[in-house]
Amino acid sequence: MRRVGGLFDRFSSWTNLWRAYRMARQGTRRSRSGAAFFFHLDQELLQLQDELLTGSYRPGPLRQFTLHDPKERVISVALFRDRVVHHALVSVLEPIFERVFIHDSYATRKGKGTHKALLRAQDFLRQARWFLKSDIKSYFPSIDHQTLVELVARKVKDRRLMEVVEHVVGWGGRLDKGLPIGNLTSQFLANVYLDPFDHFVKRSAHHGRYLRYMDDFVLFAPEKSRLKDDLPRLRDFLADKLKLAIKEEATYINQAANGLSFLGARVFTHALRVKPECLRRSLARIRDKERLWRIGLLPEPRFLDTMNGHWQHLQNLDSLALRRLFLNGVDAGR
Repeated sequence: MRRVGGLFDRFSSWTNLWRAYRMARQGTRRSRSGAAFFFHLDQELLQLQDELLTGSYRPGPLRQFTLHDPKERVISVALFRDRVVHHALVSVLEPIFERVFIHDSYATRKGKGTHKALLRAQDFLRQARWFLKSDIKSYFPSIDHQTLVELVARKVKDRRLMEVVEHVVGWGGRLDKGLPIGNLTSQFLANVYLDPFDHFVKRSAHHGRYLRYMDDFVLFAPEKSRLKDDLPRLRDFLADKLKLAIKEEATYINQAANGLSFLGARVFTHALRVKPECLRRSLARIRDKERLWRIGLLPEPRFLDTMNGHWQHLQNLDSLALRRLFLNGVDAGR
């Protein structure tokens, strides 16, 4: 694919920044920063546009907090004005990279998602007797800034846009590594970073049955020996080309008949089941949200959003009996 130029004017246009503001505000309608930006909307967008056009734009400080779900993750929240830039940037870059992303990459892409990834994994289980499941060790903190910028530059030849990309990539990491978890650009660029690995698996290693959801990936094959022989090649490519390492304790080869643990579910050829540990965590979160709602610390619309999210996840799995328990008010986690 040829490199694409002439992108900066589209990126920094008033129309694109306005649309980016609307997208950024969708998830922050009740936030003070979003309300403050809206109060001075024209002024804020003009100031942001001027900074982009003059090359003086720099991302602001991140607000960070830690989640335990179940492992510890540091979540970074950008200033609202920076989130506007993120949406504006991704809106320009996404169509370019969507042309080269493989079909079976499912994280943070339109028309993809966890449910489609699980259905695809189930389809592959029906076609192959063996699978190799793995993920990347400390993926987001390990992303190399220079490598990532070079990967973007392979498709983008607009120098002014690349300067914005460099500022965004270099913001929030340490020692020229790492993307902050919790930002739109981080999710999008994390997919860009592993795209060469996807093509290596599909084209060079000739694994047609392969899928990835962010840094979790699965290969399927008729013979165990094929997966065992190719595992060192996967390790070498990740280390040599992307400066990444496989998480060895999460890497295993198993038979399709035993089922695959993937994205919070147990995938079998005949069914998609809820993983018990994921169910326990979901129930704990529901109880916590319900407690906050009952004492008035959580608005009812946000509580209902939480419940609807969990219900939607259960609907995507074979969980009719479990959903009946919820509807009947039975605590299914005990």
